[in-house]
Amino acid sequence: MDSRHLHGVLLALILAIAASTPAAAMTAHDWYEMGLDSFAEGDYIEATEAFDRAVKSDPTVADYWNGLGGALESMGDAAAAIRAYDMAIELKPEDPRPWNNRG
Repeated sequence: MDSRHLHGVLLALILAIAASTPAAAMTAHDWYEMGLDSFAEGDYIEATEAFDRAVKSDPTVADYWNGLGGALESMGDAAAAIRAYDMAIELKPEDPRPWNNRG
C-alpha cells in the first residue's frame, strides 16, 4: 500500500469517526458555533435548536442567550426572543448587543 493510499484511508477513517461522534460529546461552545453558522446561512430553525442546546449546556453565557434571541426573533417569536435577550442582559448588562436587539 503506497503512502497516498494509506493517507486517504486514514483521512476517511477520521472523517467517519468525527461524523459519528454523538451530539452529547459537543460542548456548549460547539453548539453556539453551530448556531452562528446556521444563522448566517439563514437556517433559523437549526440555529434555534443549536443555540437552545448551548443554553441548556451552559446557561451562564450571555452570548448563547443573545444568539437564541436572534434566532427566535428571526422565526417570528418575539415574546420568546425578548425572554432570551432579557437573560443575556441579566448575565452581562454591560454588553450593548442584547439591549439593542431587544429594542
